[in-house]
Amino acid sequence: MPNIHRFMNLSDCFFLLQGNRIKKLGTIANPWRVTATIRSGTGNPYAVLEGNTTIMVTEGWANFTNLLITHFGQDYILDFNISYPDEGENVSLSSDPFTITGRPLKGSLVSRSTTVVEKGLISVVLELRDEVTSEKISNITWRVRLYKERCSLILMY
Repeated sequence: MPNIHRFMNLSDCFFLLQGNRIKKLGTIANPWRVTATIRSGTGNPYAVLEGNTTIMVTEGWANFTNLLITHFGQDYILDFNISYPDEGENVSLSSDPFTITGRPLKGSLVSRSTTVVEKGLISVVLELRDEVTSEKISNITWRVRLYKERCSLILMY
């Protein structure tokens, strides 16, 4: 295999030979494929890389557009390896280390009792939301994490 240089940022990579992008890697029926993985021992040990982790190389370019890392952590490194053809298994590149911060969350009031009487029970329903997008967090069990919300009752006469 000739000496192929690879250029990469966090979402895409392309292959160069003598400074020119190699536009034909494989055939239309059997294009090269690149697979992204989280390097073992980096980031959060419970993290999983989701999305399209294996993609076809098109015109010498591998563009990962929907990768998601499930857990925040520090010093993640993504490895990109040629997974097809088999002869390309030793051609790989890696991202620089990067950090994923925790998702900022907030509690949001869904409903509450409209009538409150002395010594009577009241109902308050809260939901967890993304603080930036306001998206409802419907599955809070995917991580081992405890969520607490502090509520205060203010009586006005």
